[in-house]
Amino acid sequence: MKFVGKKLSQTQWFVVLYLAGFLTLTLIAWLLKQGMKFL
Repeated sequence: MKFVGKKLSQTQWFVVLYLAGFLTLTLIAWLLKQGMKFL
C-alpha cells in the first residue's frame, strides 16, 4: 500500500477524496429524499 501511495501525488489524492465525499453526500441526500416520501 505504501508503494501505491507514493505513486499518487497529493493533488490526485485530493481529487479522489473530493469525488468520494461528493458521491457520499449525494447518496445520503438521495436516501433522505426517498425516506421523506414514506414519512
